Amino acid sequence: MAVTWGDYNRDGWMDVYISNMFSSAGNRITFQEQFKPNASPEVRTRLQRFARGSTLLKNLDNGPFEDVSEEAGVARARWAWGTSFIDINNNGWEDLAVANGNITGDDPDDL
Repeated sequence: MAVTWGDYNRDGWMDVYISNMFSSAGNRITFQEQFKPNASPEVRTRLQRFARGSTLLKNLDNGPFEDVSEEAGVARARWAWGTSFIDINNNGWEDLAVANGNITGDDPDDL
């Protein structure tokens, strides 16, 4: 899908957003007990993260990174195709713009 870098929290370190596809089926399956019963908890957690959709990684001081997707409210971008950090309203904070393939209204020409 896409990757974009930006300093979303203005702490001086570049953060990264990876857009991906949200999968409701993947979310149902990866949280079931019978899914990958022999996998380690770490592997199961990673597979669950892939199914949940996009990821925002906050730079914690020139790397390492912390996954802050859920608390920032940016994990479910649906079928995210492309993304970019851009200051849309010119307030000095980088906004996250995500293009996806979802129809947002009654007019299907909005894609």
